[in-house]
Amino acid sequence: MTINPWKIIKSKYLIKDQWLTLRSDHCLTPQNETVDPYYVLETVDWVNIVPFDFSGQILINHQYRHGNQKISYEIPCGMIDAGDQSPLEAAQRELLEETGFVSKCLIDIGKLYANPARQNTTIHNYLALDVKYQQPPEFDASENIESGLMALPDIMKMIDSGQFNHALHVSSLFLAFNYLKLLKINTDIKKYFSSDLIGKIL
Repeated sequence: MTINPWKIIKSKYLIKDQWLTLRSDHCLTPQNETVDPYYVLETVDWVNIVPFDFSGQILINHQYRHGNQKISYEIPCGMIDAGDQSPLEAAQRELLEETGFVSKCLIDIGKLYANPARQNTTIHNYLALDVKYQQPPEFDASENIESGLMALPDIMKMIDSGQFNHALHVSSLFLAFNYLKLLKINTDIKKYFSSDLIGKIL
């Protein structure tokens, strides 16, 4: 089966500023079905950084997020600015600005898409190794961030408990863990679907 993209008949912008662009598309599907309007959020691409220090601890941010009006545990991240020459440069800048830490070894561990159903945003993910504190962080006017080093088992417990719940940052963490071969996949998966085990879970 071949899946083909929709054809965009026309588009118009409903909102367009430095933070957010909302586009309305008039589309035609390969099955000749009209979809109008279909709303797409356009945003600047951004970077996520998973920073490890020399002892294997991970640098974690703690800050308020107004979208859900909650305090959030996160990894360093940020938009790629117009002045950045590359996503790598943006990652280096955001790590320093948000935490005051630097790394001489940033590794590209892959791209993710924030929400391909409604957004065009690409997330560039980096693993930062042997991070070291260099200077006080430089926050934007809306930022108030606390940073600290945490052990991997503690972060996994926070993910399991729902305390670390930023979906895109959990995804980035798992990209880093997979790159470092910290994830162990049991290939004997059938035993996890036995009727006895499922009965115990349910």
